[in-house]
Amino acid sequence: MKRIILPIMACMLFGFASAQSTRFGVKGGLNISNFTGYQEDVKSLAGFHVGGFAEIKVAKKIAIQPEFLFSTQGTTVEG
Repeated sequence: MKRIILPIMACMLFGFASAQSTRFGVKGGLNISNFTGYQEDVKSLAGFHVGGFAEIKVAKKIAIQPEFLFSTQGTTVEG
């Protein structure tokens, strides 16, 4: 699946980037995940998310913005 998606994304990026201007950026932040349910000894877990994006202008007022985001999630259970 990855072998199909990456070449398609590359073709889209290079095809649209040659027509108009392209901007790149970075995203990041803090995750605090929590689990609610029947268990009592569950604590929230602090994590992070990080990624990047590209804004590709297709026309004067139209742009495409693909993004990649990695996010850590989960919880800890004691006992």
